Amino acid sequence: MQSALAPVLADTHFPALLTAEQVTTLKQATGLDEDELAFALLPLAAACARADLSHFNVGAIARGVSGVWYFGGNMEFLGATMQQTVHAEQSAISHAWLRGEKGLRAITVNYTPLRPLPSVHERAEQRA
Repeated sequence: MQSALAPVLADTHFPALLTAEQVTTLKQATGLDEDELAFALLPLAAACARADLSHFNVGAIARGVSGVWYFGGNMEFLGATMQQTVHAEQSAISHAWLRGEKGLRAITVNYTPLRPLPSVHERAEQRA
């Protein structure tokens, strides 16, 4: 996977998306199907996150009907409440929309909680 991704990530202006051609090349190079490839790329999407409050990076990939894959990460900012955060899937969908994508075929997210995440205050208490 790393050698197949190297040319894409070498671009200093990597736009946090993969073109349809890049997706095809990665599928051929790795032997993964679309779902497997999307799941394997989630750590790269999570690297787009800014998690100043929870310190929990979540990544998402929105797969456009055009074949382009758009990365997104959760966004949290110091001084804002958790209710003012942007979820990774919201980020990926907005990324696709801002790039003119006409529709989505799938969204892959690297973390779906089975139970509610502890609040920031609970985490602070656990660290103390």
